[in-house]
Amino acid sequence: MISERASENLSTKLNIMKQNSLTTSDAPVAGPGRTGTSTTSSPWIFGTIRSVEPTREMLFLHRAQDDTEQIIHWLPHTRFRYHGAEVRPDALHEGQQISVQFSSDGGLKFAMEIDIVVEPPVRESSAALRRSLWPSRSGKKAGN
Repeated sequence: MISERASENLSTKLNIMKQNSLTTSDAPVAGPGRTGTSTTSSPWIFGTIRSVEPTREMLFLHRAQDDTEQIIHWLPHTRFRYHGAEVRPDALHEGQQISVQFSSDGGLKFAMEIDIVVEPPVRESSAALRRSLWPSRSGKKAGN
C-alpha cells in the first residue's frame, strides 16, 4: 500500500510532468555556459552534489553561496548533460558541481535539466602525495 506522502509526491511528479510536456522541446536551452532560447522560464541553481539516490530519483545539493542543502528530484524527461552531451542519471556522483534548471511545486524542486559543470578532483593516495612533495634523490647517496 502506498503511503499518503508517497502518493502526494507521485501526484506532484505527474502534475509537473504534465505541465512540462507542453513546454519542453529538443531545442537548445539557455543556461549556464549556453546560448539559445529557453522554452521555459524555470530558475537555475548551482551547487555541489552531497549524495545521489538513484532508486528514489533524487539528489542532495549543497549551495555554497547560502550554505544550504536542497533536495532535487528528477523526472523521466529530465535532461542530464556533461559538456553538452546527453548522459544518464548514473553519471551523477558525490562531489560534482552541477547547475540545475528546476520547477517547484509545493516546496519540492523537480529538475528539468541537470548540467554537470565540474568533476570532483581525483584523490591521490597519501603515499603518492608524499612522493610528490619530496624531490627525487636517485643516484645520490647520503653523507658523500
